This record gives sequence, structure tokens and C-alpha cells, in this order.
Amino acid sequence: MHILNPLAKLRQSAGFPTAASAASNLGVSTIHLIKVEGGHAGASGRLLGAMAELYRAPADAVAKAYRSRRRSLLKRQLSAA
Repeated sequence: MHILNPLAKLRQSAGFPTAASAASNLGVSTIHLIKVEGGHAGASGRLLGAMAELYRAPADAVAKAYRSRRRSLLKRQLSAA
């Protein structure tokens, strides 16, 4: 069973089942959005704002989901080292 990360949940709740469907509306590549959702790439304030608008979610909820994913990835990387 695959558990979606918080940003992917927001995206899917807004009616964008795939990263590709949202990426084209956000003006970024699918790969970049997948990396942002996975915590592997940084996201500008502009991108997070665009995500909030597109996903019809509060900007602070999108930012919190992004920070949470980045922290989770960092913790996994540190524990593996």
C-alpha cells in the first residue's frame, strides 16, 4: 500500500490525479513537481503560492506540507548515514 505524501494528497484532493496534470498548470516540469512533492527539490515561494491557488488550499497548509516532507526526507537521510 502506497501512502501519499502531504503535497500529493493536496494535489489529488484538488482534482489533479497525477503530477503531470498539475505541473502543466503550474508552469513547471513534471519531474520538478515530483521532486518537490518528494522533498528532493526546493520550491520557491512563488511555486508554493501557485500550488496553494491551484489546489484551492491555504498557503500556510501548502508550505507546512512542503516543510514536513523536506524534514522527513532529511531525517531519513541522516539516519541512513
